[in-house]
Amino acid sequence: MLHQNLLPLGILIIKWILTAYYGFIFLALTLTEQGEVKVKVWEINKNRIDISVIDTGIGIAPENREKIFQAFRQEDQSFTRQHSGTGLGLAITESLVKMMGGKIYLASKLGEGSTFTVEIPRKYDA
Repeated sequence: MLHQNLLPLGILIIKWILTAYYGFIFLALTLTEQGEVKVKVWEINKNRIDISVIDTGIGIAPENREKIFQAFRQEDQSFTRQHSGTGLGLAITESLVKMMGGKIYLASKLGEGSTFTVEIPRKYDA
């Protein structure tokens, strides 16, 4: 029997997925002053799906692509940065994706935009 304050596992997984994608979509919308943000979902095979958030924003420099997934890190670490935030969003998102058995892929070109793609299993075994 589930404790009354606990969500059933299926609802919890959906919440994790939505939280993870909210992070990518919020980041894309924040850093895309003009252009577009797209979300694509497709089936890789019967066991896995991909979800991508594609933007035409500022892009991420190659030397910062791994750092932005670290807690309290951002592309621009200066005190005069244009965009605020704690630098926790992508670290939390990566943790959630890993908990679901997924992987994150990042493709980005500075000044042209980024694509964050998450591959996750269609079924989660606790």
